[in-house]
Amino acid sequence: MNRQQLKTNILMGTAIGLLILVIALSAIIWLNYDYLFFKYFISKDYIFTDTLDKVFEDNIGIGIQKKSDYTKYFDNLAIELISNEISEKGNDPYTYQYTPSQYESYLENRTDKANMTYVEFLNEETALFRFTNFSDESLNIFISYVDQLKNYKNIIIDLRDNTGGDLDVSFSLSSYFLKDEDIVYIIQHRNRKEIAKLKEDGELIFDNILIMQNNYSASASEIFINALKENLDNVTTVGTKTYGKGIGQTTFGIKNGYYVKATTFLVLTPNENTIHKTGITPDHEYTDDATIIGYCLSIINGSIPSLTQ
Repeated sequence: MNRQQLKTNILMGTAIGLLILVIALSAIIWLNYDYLFFKYFISKDYIFTDTLDKVFEDNIGIGIQKKSDYTKYFDNLAIELISNEISEKGNDPYTYQYTPSQYESYLENRTDKANMTYVEFLNEETALFRFTNFSDESLNIFISYVDQLKNYKNIIIDLRDNTGGDLDVSFSLSSYFLKDEDIVYIIQHRNRKEIAKLKEDGELIFDNILIMQNNYSASASEIFINALKENLDNVTTVGTKTYGKGIGQTTFGIKNGYYVKATTFLVLTPNENTIHKTGITPDHEYTDDATIIGYCLSIINGSIPSLTQ
């Protein structure tokens, strides 16, 4: 191929690439024409700006400072209004938009709660593991105790008031207790299922695993409880019925520092059951928080018969 032919091919390739790009952009604009027109029309021409200012302030906390703010934050306003309708009409309080300050507060609260995770050794045979949320921070605290936990025959896991967190953390925590090929949970998307299965044995083996739960134990907490209950025969739950949240959300970062969170899947137990809006009934109903640890120890030493055996 001579130099002139090569130059011609490069120009033709560039022209074709630009043509494809123009066609793609045109298609995007055409498919979104009504929305883009309405956005421009309202942002630039709507005369009652005091009403617009109130709508932006009431829904996304934005005080309009200049005309360009209407356009800049219009998409965030649209997302907020649609999310509110979805939540209200579908009884789904888990689909919403974070403002930048709300998301920052969420991260701070998650870290603060994670730092309350701890392991305590009750006696020579039994450890107490208080897991406060399903975050990487809480998981790392647990991992730091794994070698010590290997020396204990029994463990009491406290999931009371643990409202959940990251699904991946639930999988990781379960992996320390379960075995190769055990199913931790099943995700039901719109048109497919995804099976979360372990690929190796966990590091921890106990004679007795007791899990303390209450009506604020939810989401990832319930996923973890079911993962252990449906794969192991030495797990006993104590407390009150859990919250019953068997759906999962995906969070995306969008423009202007906002985040949108939406319900995108159902979470099923290893046996393909759902606990959504039903919760998990404990093996031992117990409501006295002040004495519940002692009650668990009595189950372990046999003075209170385990109802799971």
